[in-house]
Parts: sequence; structure tokens; C-alpha cells
Amino acid sequence: MSGKSGPSKRSRQNTNENPYATDVHTYIAEKEEEIKDLQKANEDLKETLKHTKQDLNKSQIENEKLSTYVKELIEIQKTFTEQLHSVQETLCTILTNQNKNENTLESIKNTTSKQAEEVRTQLRQQQQQQQQQQQQVKQQLQKQSNEWVQVVRKTNKTDVDLQRSTKSTSTTSKTDKKTESKTKIERRILITRSSSTAARASPLAIRNAVNSALTSNGAPRNATVIAANYNEKGTIVLTTREDCDAKVVLKYKQQIYEQLRKIDSVINKPQVQKNWAKIIVHHVSTEQYNDTTESINELHHEIENMNPSVKLVTSPRWLTSPKRREGKTRSSIVIAISDQELTKKIINRGLWIDGRRTKTERFTGVKLTDQCSKCYSFGHYAVRCTEQVRCRICAASHETRLHVCTTCKTTAKECPHIKTVCVNCKQNHQANDARCEMIQTLRRSRTGGSKASGAAEEDQDELML
Repeated sequence: MSGKSGPSKRSRQNTNENPYATDVHTYIAEKEEEIKDLQKANEDLKETLKHTKQDLNKSQIENEKLSTYVKELIEIQKTFTEQLHSVQETLCTILTNQNKNENTLESIKNTTSKQAEEVRTQLRQQQQQQQQQQQQVKQQLQKQSNEWVQVVRKTNKTDVDLQRSTKSTSTTSKTDKKTESKTKIERRILITRSSSTAARASPLAIRNAVNSALTSNGAPRNATVIAANYNEKGTIVLTTREDCDAKVVLKYKQQIYEQLRKIDSVINKPQVQKNWAKIIVHHVSTEQYNDTTESINELHHEIENMNPSVKLVTSPRWLTSPKRREGKTRSSIVIAISDQELTKKIINRGLWIDGRRTKTERFTGVKLTDQCSKCYSFGHYAVRCTEQVRCRICAASHETRLHVCTTCKTTAKECPHIKTVCVNCKQNHQANDARCEMIQTLRRSRTGGSKASGAAEEDQDELML
């Protein structure tokens, strides 16, 4: 037993002999660990300081930029403040001016109201005066009309006496000459009007006023107007007795003009109708010439300067309306020539306009009642028709000569198998039937109030007025 317990006892003895050695080693080991930790912490601190220094440098740069921005903002704020102050001053000035303007407007309104009231009063007075004048003119015209009726009665009585005297002496005086009748053109007098929209006097009043002027100025007994009417262009057309030339009546045109001005203030002086020849000139530039007076005058001078023998009796006019000429670079005009021989030459040779020879043809005047044989509308002829072809019998889109009934084999004639339809009024008659409502309406509008005048002429003048 003693042998086994010997070494353990020695170790306990060594341990008991160096109790501080173990602590020292432990302490040293701990310190070494601490030193390592401190070294690592030192390195981390250096790295942190390095990054902190970089961040400080960046912050310093950003601070400098921020300082610059702040300075700029301060300058902008100063500028804005100055501008704001200027705007405030401007607003104050505007408000002041507005107050002044309001006061001025108020005073103007008051003045305008007074002036308007004065104008209304003056207009009422003028209307009353005009009504009084019109009443006086009506009374005067009525008086003159009565006088004219008495003159006509006396004239008729004289005519009867003359006829009796002629009959009683017809066996002894066979050498008396018959009264020579004049043509319609020779008996026609035209009175143009400066406004087509102005109010028109009645044809009967016009006729009586003209005859009253002739009678009061000692005109010959046969110098009498038997009819007065308006044509489609608003021109007054006077027709004299069959044995009276218009030139006889026109010797008193100044007196007639003064008398007619009392009932129609927009008339011009009477003139005899002239038989002009009218020519269509094709391919005239719509870009060079338009509808203005200046442009038409320029075209007038171009025609006369480039064609020395041509003298136009009136300004040229476009054949179609401005709407129909939209999108076209060239269109046609109508000119009037007084020389018939020259007209034939122009139609054969053409005219020089803007450096080129233009094609020409004779102009054929149309009336509202003239019916096209192609489309069966009114106011134009088939030679210039641009509408779709229509059948006169059934109103279908084919020529009348191609109207064929497959049942009875008739061609271009009415039959019970195909319904007859008017292309204009859609009733069951042919397009040129006199019963057509459109034809009757056009005829009534064409003659207008000529029934009151007693003898309206069916043909109208074609002067380019």
C-alpha cells in the first residue's frame, strides 16, 4: 500500500509548493488574449477612423455645395421678392385703372343711354315724317291716277269720234295711211335699280306714274305706257303702245325719272333696250380673276387691250356661281358685244386672254321656265347640263328614247304597264306636262304682278345689268 501512494503524494506536494505558478500562467494567457483583442480593436478603430475621415471629407464637400446652393437660393429669393414687389405695384396700378375705367364706363353708359333715347326720338320723328310723306305721295298718285283715268276716257272718246269720222269719210279719203305697229324691242324701255333687295312698287303704280309724267309734260297722245313689270334681275320693264316707239317716251326720261323716284328711290334713269350679242369665253383662269370689282375690271382691260377690235358694252361676268367654280382652275365668262359682225369673228377665231387663245361660242339666254331635255330640270339647256340623265315618262336614270315596255313593246311612250312619274313633283304625269305644279309655280313667279298692269310680256330682256 505504501508503494502505490508514493507518486500522488509527491504531486500533491509540488502543487502545494507552487500555488502561484498556475495563476501567473493563467493571468499571462488572459493578458495575451486581451492584447490580441486590443490589437484587433486597434486595427478596427484605424479602419473606422479611415472611413470616418473619408466620410468627413465627403461631408465637407457636400457642405460646401450646400452652402453654394443656399447662397443661390438666397439670391433667387431676393430676385423673387423684388419681382413680387413689382407685380404688387402693377396690380395696384391695374386696380386703380380698373376703378377709373369703371367710373368712365358708367359715365359712358349714362351718356349712351341719353344718346340712344335721343336717337330713338329722332327715328320716331323721321318715321312719322316719312309716313306723312308717303301718305302725301299716295294721295298725289291717287289724284294723278284719277286724272290719268279721265285723260284715258277723253282719249278713248276722241278715238271713237275719230273712228266715226274716219268711217264717214272712208269712201272719200282712201289715201289715209294705217298706223304702223312697232316691234317689241322698239317699244321696250328698261329702268335698272341700284339695289335688288329694296322694296318694289306695284307695277300699276309705276305705269300710272310714268303716264302722269308724260301727260303733265305735254307728251304726244300716243306716248303712253301700257304695261310695267319686273324681270328676273329686278329691272323694271316698260312697254309702250303698239304705235309708240320707246324713243318718243324717252324724250321725257328726266321727268319720268323724277316722278318714279317718289315711289322707288333706288331706280336709275330709263334707257332703251339694246340688242346685244353675248358670247361665252371658255378656259379663263379662276386663279387670276375672281368676283371682285377690281378683278373683273382687270379682266375687262385684258380683253380689250389684247384684242384691239373688241369693245365690251359692259363688264364681263362669270357664267357659273362661285360655289360651282370651287376647286376649278379655269371656268367660263360671258361678254356682251354690240357689233354683230364682230361677234361672228370672235365666235370663229376666239379671244386672246393671258397669252393664250380661248375657245368661244354664242351665249343662249335661258329663263327660269326653260326646261332641260336631258334631266328635265329648269333654268338651263341640255347642251350645258351636268346633271344625271332622266326619263321624261318614268323619271328613271335613262334617256326617254330608251323607255321600253316589255309587255306591250312600246318605246318612248306612255302605257298602262309602267307608272308615269314626274321627275320634279313626283306626280303621275310626264315631266313636261303643263299640269306640273313646278311648271305652274315657275310661270306664276315669272309673270309676278304683271296681271295688274294689264299686259305683261312673256319674253324678258337679257341685258347684262
